[in-house]
Parts: sequence; C-alpha cells; structure tokens
Amino acid sequence: KAIVFFGAVASLLVNLLRKNLPGTSVIDAEVCKIVVPMALVGTFIGVFLNWRAKDLFIVSLLTIMLIIMTLAAFRTAWLQWREEIEGLTNEAPAAAATLAGNPQDHDEVAAATIMSSSPASADISCRRALEAEDILLACWMLFIVILSGVVLFHLQRCFDELNGRAAPPMSCKHPVMEKLFFGKMQSWMENKRIAAFMQSLAMGLPMWSCGVTAFHYAKKVRHHAEWTLGRIMLFQVVSFFTGLLAGMVGIGGGLILSPFFLITGMDPSIAVGTSSTCILFTSASTTLQYLFTDRIIVALAVVYGLVSLVASFLGTVLVHLLREWLPTRKSFISFLVALTVAASVALATAKLVTL
Repeated sequence: KAIVFFGAVASLLVNLLRKNLPGTSVIDAEVCKIVVPMALVGTFIGVFLNWRAKDLFIVSLLTIMLIIMTLAAFRTAWLQWREEIEGLTNEAPAAAATLAGNPQDHDEVAAATIMSSSPASADISCRRALEAEDILLACWMLFIVILSGVVLFHLQRCFDELNGRAAPPMSCKHPVMEKLFFGKMQSWMENKRIAAFMQSLAMGLPMWSCGVTAFHYAKKVRHHAEWTLGRIMLFQVVSFFTGLLAGMVGIGGGLILSPFFLITGMDPSIAVGTSSTCILFTSASTTLQYLFTDRIIVALAVVYGLVSLVASFLGTVLVHLLREWLPTRKSFISFLVALTVAASVALATAKLVTL
C-alpha cells in the first residue's frame, strides 16, 4: 500500500492540474463522497484482520473478486466497442446526406459528432466539485481511522503480552504508544475494565465517524435523479469490500473500483480518474497504519514507490491523451482497464497455487 500511495499521489496531481481545462475533468466528486467513507471503514477492518486471517483465505477471496471484475470489465469494453462501430456505421450515411444537401454544414456535423460523444458532455456529474466541508470531513475520517487502527493494534499486542500470549517483547512499551498514553499504557491495560473500554473505543470510533459521514453524503446526493437508494447502497457495499481487500492484501483499490465504475456506466477516463482519487485515501489509511505498527520495510517502499510514482504519472497522462485524441472511442481505455485487472488475476492465481 505504501507503493500504491506514491502512484495515487502522482495521478491526483495530474488530474488536479488538468481539471480547470474545459472538458478535461476526470474526477467525479460525488462518487468520491459516496465511496471514500465506506472504503476507509474497510481499510480499518482489513488492516486489523491482516495479521489474523489465513493467507489462503485472503488470496482466494482476492482472486475470485478479480476474476469477476475482469469478466465484467471485458464485457463492458466489448459492448462499448460494438456501440462505437455501429455509431460510426450509422453516422457516415447521415453525414453524407447532410453534406450533399449543404456542403457548408461539414464543420457543424463534425463538431456535433465529437461533442455528442465527449466524456465531458456525457457525464455532467464529473463537474461537481469538492467543497471545503468535504475536504475537512475526509481529513477527519482519515485521521480517526489511522489513529484508531494504530492504537487498536498496539493495545492488542500489549494485551497479549500481559496475558502470556505470543507477542513481540516490550509490546506495552512501544514508542508510539508511550507518547500517546504518556507512558501509562501498560498500567491501564492491566486493568481489565479500562482495557476493554479502550479497545472498544478504538474499534467503534472509526466505524461511527465514517458511518455517519457515509449517511450524510448518501442523504445529500439523493436529490440527483441518478442516485437512487439502490445505487448508493451498491457503491457503498463495493467500496467497503474494496477497502477491506486493500487493507488485508495491500492491493490498489483501483483494480476493483475502476472496472466497477465502468460496469455502472461511467465514462472510462472518468472511471480511472475517480478511482485513483479514491485510492489516495485508502492507500494513505493503510500505509500509515502499517507504518506505525512496524509492518513496512521503508527502504523498499521508497524505492518501489518512486518507480510507481513515475509510472502512475505517465499512465494518467496517457489516459488524458487518449481522451483527447480519441473522443469517440471510449472502449480503448476500458480495454486497458480490463487487461490490467486480468494481469492481476494471473499474478493472484500464481500466488494461490504456491500456497
């Protein structure tokens, strides 16, 4: 997840630099509002289960979900490709007839064809921007999830040490917890009532905070016709399981969110841009939780992270260029997404075989 975080930062920077250009916004802010709260809850639970769940269960669950998303993404790309071919076939005679009647209409016909298939005109929701309230809520949720995840992990380790279970030595004296609890964590954890209260608070606070925020945004977007209750619940359930897998396995959530957005009818370039924005929050959550619980090899994360940053930057720029060069061929980006997820299926399957 630390490596994914570097890539998510690069993608977001490219998308933000281009969002003020006419017709170039690829971030659907309302989808981010619906997805991020439940995805953060998923990362919290996923990180907590990471050191408890069996490897076979984790990889099997990941492989099954990736296979489903791959098939669905290829189907969506295929349908888009067929629509594009049929559209080109039907538009050619109509354009020829129009030009035969009035040759001066050539520019108008071409402009109308491009604008009708333009992602900006096809997906008006991508123009809805994030407000200051949204940014503050996102930062608050992120802080609560990270803090609670780190505290819960170290509380459990301290509890295990005090009760003679398998735990690293000096778990109750971890530097992070010594600063947070002013050196009193061990004495507090020796009291069963205080220990139970602290663990319950660390587990419940992020779920309550993100749950309330998710409900707030669900209620807020209901006034838009496309956001039915069923659609909102579908997005939130998928985002929760995406965050769960991201926390447990360390995958980039875009492997699930991008094809899912395609399946729901979102423009391919907007699906990629929106998923990369959502991934920034999930990757930040998991990265910092793992960092403060001593489960990241920092040197490797920095080296591979820099490679991921460059690759993500180039990939995001490529998506923008494809969107500009081929405004009527959305299937190109959809096929790229499907192929990427298919590659992940192959890697996950190879890992599954070795377990």
